Amino acid sequence: MLIPPISTYMTPAPFVIEAWARLGAAGELMRAHRVHHLPVMDHGRLVGVVCEHDLLRIHSSDDTVHDVMSPVATATAATPIDEVVALMTTKQAGSVVIVNNADVTGIFTRADAMRALGDLLRRTDPSER
Repeated sequence: MLIPPISTYMTPAPFVIEAWARLGAAGELMRAHRVHHLPVMDHGRLVGVVCEHDLLRIHSSDDTVHDVMSPVATATAATPIDEVVALMTTKQAGSVVIVNNADVTGIFTRADAMRALGDLLRRTDPSER
């Protein structure tokens, strides 16, 4: 079976947030667009990722996204899906941001991984299961 590139399953053009935005703004953006991960930008440069879990910890009202963001794992759109999944496992990351040079072009999350798994299982010959 040919292993597809991550571009097959990534979410293109993800919503992003600036590093110095307040945590409340990140929560509002996530709720409004029903997403759980936001790439974090600082003057056009990818610097981290913030997830819904990061916002659940107790913080002061003055905290910014920069204060709680996690290191970001990245891949290109051509990276095979198995390599991206391995990266997520190794880094214990809930998402991988897809980049082209310095531009954020997509995001691959656990939800995307589950969709990919279902699709790949449906392609498997039932006699091989």
